[in-house]
Amino acid sequence: MAIAPTAGAGARVPAAGSKEPMTAEAMSQHLRSRLESRLVDATVAYGQLTVTVAPQNWVAAARLCRDDPALACDFFDFLSAVDRGDDGFEVVVHLYSIAYRHKLTLLAMAPGGRAKPVMPTLTGLYRGANWHEREARTPIVVGGGDPTRHPADDPA
Repeated sequence: MAIAPTAGAGARVPAAGSKEPMTAEAMSQHLRSRLESRLVDATVAYGQLTVTVAPQNWVAAARLCRDDPALACDFFDFLSAVDRGDDGFEVVVHLYSIAYRHKLTLLAMAPGGRAKPVMPTLTGLYRGANWHEREARTPIVVGGGDPTRHPADDPA
């Protein structure tokens, strides 16, 4: 396997065209270098990377995970919401790379607290997000704007 020079000390990042998965640690370093201050936290537990971003960086972080050739997280696995009590709601998305066979979890706290939680939609990036966002809309308005409508409700 070739080692990409921009990976950071000790990180194994697949070279272009390689089909070897990145380790969770390598993905963490890669995302830290790409997201910089937009990344709130990145932890690895049980070989799984969990990345936390600010809600205003939610779509950009998911887009990076999908479009960055070293990550290529082209498969949307699931999206859900976690009730964090007085802190409000945390939105969780699990992404997977079919080519590299690696995965990551992306988290963000929905702005608006418990009273009016609103998150931007990922349906423009992953069509599969549509159903999951609709299901998560019970506690959270995913997609922003009118809480009774979802972007997918509008005919194209």
